Amino acid sequence: MSSHGEKPVPAHSAAPAPAAPAPAAAAASHPVLWTVCLLGISLVIAWWFARWYGIGAEEARRHGPLKLAAPAAASIDHKALVADRSPAVLDRGRALYKDKCASCHGPEGDTNPLAMNPPARNFKAEAMKNDLGQGPYAFYVVLDKGYGANMPHFRTVPPADRYAMVHFVRETFMRGNNPAFAEADDAKVVIPAAGVVATGAKTPVKPAAPPPVRPLMAAMAAEAEAQIARVETWLTKAAATPSPALTAVRRLANDKPAAGVRLLAAAEAKDQTALIAILADADLGSPETVLLPGGERDALAKALIAAAVR
Repeated sequence: MSSHGEKPVPAHSAAPAPAAPAPAAAAASHPVLWTVCLLGISLVIAWWFARWYGIGAEEARRHGPLKLAAPAAASIDHKALVADRSPAVLDRGRALYKDKCASCHGPEGDTNPLAMNPPARNFKAEAMKNDLGQGPYAFYVVLDKGYGANMPHFRTVPPADRYAMVHFVRETFMRGNNPAFAEADDAKVVIPAAGVVATGAKTPVKPAAPPPVRPLMAAMAAEAEAQIARVETWLTKAAATPSPALTAVRRLANDKPAAGVRLLAAAEAKDQTALIAILADADLGSPETVLLPGGERDALAKALIAAAVR
C-alpha cells in the first residue's frame, strides 16, 4: 500500500510486438536474357526473309520478265461492211439510231432537241465536216473518233453496229434529201483492208508486246471510260425534259463518276429505291441531291429510270 493509502496497481506483462512482414521475393527479371531472345527472333526472321527472297530472285532470273499476252487487235473488214446495206443491217441501224442518236439529232435526223450549241448535225441538209468527205467510211471514222465538243465517239459499239448506224442514217435521211450525199467515199480516202491498221499501213496488225501490267491497266481505263460515256449518254437522254434536279445529277456525275455509274445501274434495274438512296446519301450524293424534297427526289428517280429504259 502506498503512503497515500492508494491500492497498488497490479503489474501486467507488456504485449508482444507484431512480427515484421517477410521480404517480397525478388521479381524474376533478366534484361540480358530478354535482349538475347529478341535479337535471336529478329535474326531468324531476317534469315527467313533473305532465304525466300533469294529463292524468288533466282526463279525470276530463270524465267525472265513476266510477259502478259497483248490484246488481239480486232480485224475489221471495212470494205465488206461498207458494201452491206441489206434490210437486216438497216433494221439494226434503225434500232441503234433510236437508242444512241435520236436524243441529239431528232427522230428524223433533222432537229436539235437538246438545243446544243453548236447544234447537232441536220442529216437532211448539212454536209459532214470531217476531212475525209461524205462517204460511209468517212462517217464511220466520225463514230470511231467523235467530232468537236458535242459529238462523242462510239468505240464501245461493235464496228458492224457502227456501220449499221451509218447506213441507216445515209439511206433513210441523207439519200435524196441532202445535196452533199455521196454514194461512195472519195477516191483519195484509203479504206484499210481487213487485218491492216486503220492508218493505211500495208502490214498486218501486230501490236508490240506492252510492258507488264499495261494491258490490264488499259483495259480498266477503257472500261471506266465506257461506263462514263454510258452515263453521259443516259443523262443526255434524260435532259430532254430539263429540270434543276437533273442539272444537279449531271454535276454529281461529273464530280463523282462512281456515283454516276451506280445511279445508271440502279436506273437500268428500275430500282427506284436504290436510286433515291444514292441521291440522299451524304457520301455518294451531293448537297444538292441530298437536300431535294422527297417529292422532287421521287420524280427525279422516275425520270432517270425512264431515260435508262427507252
